Amino acid sequence: MDSKPKSRIPPSKVEKAKPPATVTPAKETVPAIVASAAKAAAPAEPLLCSCGHPAASKGDVKAAARGDACGKCRLAAEQVKQAEQRAKRAQPKPKQPAWVRIVPRLPDGAEFQVRWHEQEKLWKGSLLVPARTPDAEGIEFHGEENAVFRLLIQLDRRFREWEQEQGRKQTDGNGSEKEQP
Repeated sequence: MDSKPKSRIPPSKVEKAKPPATVTPAKETVPAIVASAAKAAAPAEPLLCSCGHPAASKGDVKAAARGDACGKCRLAAEQVKQAEQRAKRAQPKPKQPAWVRIVPRLPDGAEFQVRWHEQEKLWKGSLLVPARTPDAEGIEFHGEENAVFRLLIQLDRRFREWEQEQGRKQTDGNGSEKEQP
């Protein structure tokens, strides 16, 4: 059996390789040829990336031209950044006390009144919070917004700010009272 691989091209179609033609320089002198060969053989100053490593690939040459680090240093920096992000995600988040996370309900009997005003294209309304003791008066908060839910949130926030200013006790969802810090 023959060890040479068989070609699919018939032998008659294959061209014989011709030896390369030699070209002699017409006007160059021998010292000029030697000088150009010496320049080509002399080690050129390597192109350095911003990290200080020599540019070893086309990507590194482009990075050096931009003033960036070489590919290996960029990869290492990216891996460090990803490791920091994973470590940050893995850290347990500090849990807040339950009374801070849960927004307490409005007092019993609190009443929202909202009305749409077509000419002004606004929702206007109020939040009436009844007094908690018989000898005190209730309080009313007014507001206006272009969306009804925003109006309700605005009125609720005004009540909570007022309550913090007054230093009053707030009722949580279970009906028990806690002093807010």
